[in-house]
Parts: sequence; C-alpha cells; structure tokens
Amino acid sequence: PTWTTWNTTWEGYRFAVGDVINLGSQEPPHAWKEGTALSFHIHWSTGSANYVSGDCVRWQLDVTWANLAVAAPFTAFPATTTLTGEHVFSTTVSPWGHVYTDLGDLTMTGGLVGLQVKVKLTRVAKTTGTDPGTNPFALSVQAHIEQDTLGSRTETAK
Repeated sequence: PTWTTWNTTWEGYRFAVGDVINLGSQEPPHAWKEGTALSFHIHWSTGSANYVSGDCVRWQLDVTWANLAVAAPFTAFPATTTLTGEHVFSTTVSPWGHVYTDLGDLTMTGGLVGLQVKVKLTRVAKTTGTDPGTNPFALSVQAHIEQDTLGSRTETAK
C-alpha cells in the first residue's frame, strides 16, 4: 500500500488491488470465551472521491494463530486461514465515507487465553461490480469476540 494523505492533515495506507500489509500480532482480550470464533471485519474509507452505485471493493485477510506455551514444546503456528469480504455500493457515498466490511469468522477450537493471532491484509480483485475511481484507505482490522468473564485470573490462564 501507499502511505499518503487521507484527509487534509491525516495520513493512511491507500490500497490498490494486489497491495499487501502484514499487521502486528494481536491477543484476544482475556474476557474472550476460549475456543470460540473470532469474527473479523475491516473499517475503511473511500478517501477524497465519491464512490457510486456498483463500485466494489474486496479485501482478503490471511490469519494464523498459536497458543502460548511457557515451556517446551512450544506451539507452532499452523497453516493460514483465508477470510474475504466484499462491499458493493448500492448508492453514492460522499468523500471520506467510513465503510465496514465483514471478513468472516476464524475457528479457534482449542484456543486459550494468551494466544497470538497474526494477520496479513490484501486488497484483492473484485468478483462483481466495477472498480472505484480511486483506491480505498484501510483504517483498521478488528475482531469481535464472544466473552464469558470480565478477564482472566492470571496473565496466562483463564
């Protein structure tokens, strides 16, 4: 992606099709119910141009995760899971529009408090609609969780 001006004095990453960024590792909050899915989504912006009805943006998120091991044998990160989401506009959106696109759920069977999730975001070719006149800005990638407590009893265990 290209680091560029987003809105006057703000800057951000603008994604053309094929642009990729590796994002920092994340740990689900300790309120997360162990073993339940993480529901990923992206917040993004149209930037300085209108997006019109029929414009389409598609995102791909490659995800891997591993439980914390405080002693050997350490947990290996497994194969990557790929999630995608596509947004087709049904009406015109003004410049600087804030858009939310669901990317899907990541199965976390066996996941425990303290695990690490590594994600890679890619803008991929659309499957329908038309490409917008300008490339979008990625704002943040986040995951919704199911929770069962306010936190954990220790830093590494529920």
